Amino acid sequence: ISIITVCKNAEKTIAKTINSVNDQTYNNIEHIVIDGKSKDSTYNIAKKIKILPGLIKSETDTSAEDAMNKSIKYSTGEIIFFLNADDILSNKNIIDKVMKKFDKFTDIVFGNIEYFDHLKNKLTGRKFTPGEYVYGSYLNGWHAPHPTFFVKKKCYEKFGNFREDIKVSPDFEIMFRFQELNRLKSAYLNE
Repeated sequence: ISIITVCKNAEKTIAKTINSVNDQTYNNIEHIVIDGKSKDSTYNIAKKIKILPGLIKSETDTSAEDAMNKSIKYSTGEIIFFLNADDILSNKNIIDKVMKKFDKFTDIVFGNIEYFDHLKNKLTGRKFTPGEYVYGSYLNGWHAPHPTFFVKKKCYEKFGNFREDIKVSPDFEIMFRFQELNRLKSAYLNE
């Protein structure tokens, strides 16, 4: 699995994000950190933390979508997951649980999110629990939370990357494209 973190000016949270990946029990992780030429110490903090095999780069991007698309090209894993620079994995076993949900038929695994207040260093109590995906659900307002959306790399290669011409919710568009338009098989991890 390639876990990708694109970031810019995230010095307050990047260490927690990287350490939540480093703490995983699953042992075949590549972590790619792409910094968009931060003006703060994000890149320096990321460089100081020992990461799993992967890549840390700081380069100019035209958008977050540009950074995500470039990072897909850099990745070598069969599964792609975007972990935002202020997000953390909920426990040390979560990647192992996600990877067990994939099989030769399953292209996407998604789960739940809990909101975390970094200033207070605690969960807020607010949750997003989408439930199982059913074809046609997007038309009724359903969608998976993108920060839990794990996808086989071959899906990006076949159906395209993030659209850089969409300025609002390109993450929603790619989930809609994969699940609704192309009917890729999904599995829900209720965690």
